[in-house]
Amino acid sequence: MMKALVILGVFACALSVGADTACRNAGGDCQTTTCRGTWRSGLCNGPANRRCCIDKISHSAARSMLSREGIGISSSGRCSNRYNPRCTSLEQIRRKTITGTINELKRPSRCPMTVTGGTEVGHARGTYSHWNGFKIDLGLNSCLNNYIRANFPFYRMRGRYRVYRARSGNEYCLEGNHWDNTYY
Repeated sequence: MMKALVILGVFACALSVGADTACRNAGGDCQTTTCRGTWRSGLCNGPANRRCCIDKISHSAARSMLSREGIGISSSGRCSNRYNPRCTSLEQIRRKTITGTINELKRPSRCPMTVTGGTEVGHARGTYSHWNGFKIDLGLNSCLNNYIRANFPFYRMRGRYRVYRARSGNEYCLEGNHWDNTYY
């Protein structure tokens, strides 16, 4: 009887992790509390009130959060249209991506920062992509370069680019002319 309960518990845990992964891949977190943004059902295991909260924010909300911290936005096309690759858009970016940029980089480093890429078309596809709101690009400067290299250990190579990883699991990849940052 005890063996059956243990096996059942392990199976339930595996189901929960699998269901939570579906939510995470959609850019959300499984919660039983009220969602601040939108939510989707069927992506989280457990009670009926457990839902996948997808906390994505508008371009203006993200811009406001960044601006309050002194982080600028640069766009080669001087625009924020998500469907134009010459624009820099933050439309539908995950709140965690913005707060990660602020709390893990800007505040502790006190470095000047400029966003050069967000959720606009033209970036690589994938689950943890720019389009899905997990990534943000920052322009290079010596203060930021030195801070990342000194505070986050080298983790791996992504092609020919070095990736540094924070304790949080967030990754900072030096892609030639910018930092390509992924917030999980």
